[in-house]
Amino acid sequence: MVDKKRTKKELEEELETAVSNNASLVEQYNTLYTEAMQIQKVAGDRLVSIRLLEAFANEVNAALNKLRSDVAEVNRTNQAETQAAEEEQN
Repeated sequence: MVDKKRTKKELEEELETAVSNNASLVEQYNTLYTEAMQIQKVAGDRLVSIRLLEAFANEVNAALNKLRSDVAEVNRTNQAETQAAEEEQN
């Protein structure tokens, strides 16, 4: 292969192009990085909201289960009282 000898001017132009491309890439990287950090913050905020909603749903579910249990106990008591009253009548 034949080495092409480049002049100082060609090397300077090549360097200037490389520096310009590098600056453009750094700017694009910084923009993407900033956007990624903003997205990560939003995702973190959403995760906190989801965890709060999950805790609320679990508390509501536990309260409903307790209520169902209490209602079932009251029904059993009423049923037992009704059967006792019927047995007394017979």
